[in-house]
Amino acid sequence: MAKFILIAMILLKTIACLSQSKPDPDNRKTDIGGLYQMIEHLRDQNNMLNYQLRLATELGEENVVHKSKDSSVTLFFDNKGHLIKKQKLLYRNNTTVESSLFFFNKNGKPEYIENWHRTYYLMDNNRKPDTVFVFSRQGRSRSEYDTMGRITKHVVYLPTPLIKKLSFKYDSAGKKSQFNDDSGRGFWD
Repeated sequence: MAKFILIAMILLKTIACLSQSKPDPDNRKTDIGGLYQMIEHLRDQNNMLNYQLRLATELGEENVVHKSKDSSVTLFFDNKGHLIKKQKLLYRNNTTVESSLFFFNKNGKPEYIENWHRTYYLMDNNRKPDTVFVFSRQGRSRSEYDTMGRITKHVVYLPTPLIKKLSFKYDSAGKKSQFNDDSGRGFWD
């Protein structure tokens, strides 16, 4: 379904670009950049839906392993007892101010991590200033592993925006070497 939506969005954007009356070389660059952003957004949504679907279909048990006045940690396990997700919450004045989500692969390795922070905005609607609380994603990372459980790729995204990709290779003795990975422009590349 997600692939169908992605293909449909690409076709619609392509048709819209082709139907312009006057082709403008600078505008085409903007359209291609916008199309790339749309594709990256759809890939992000698709991957997040996959994580949520796995949690919804395989959830066997939920355990609160830590709860105090200022924080809590909840673990989510599948039917076989493998860790799927971990959620950490930090509280101040009885409201959540920070949240971290960890999704794990079938081997118990952290595959995707997200950090959220509550941001305060003052809104002036010409009557009185109102405070609005919005959660914003402060950063995220993802990791890939080989069949032996060794990390092969680690990607970090910071909202500056900055994407840093590291790849890892192992020699025959198992010695790890690290290098910057310039493949693809997006977080999921």
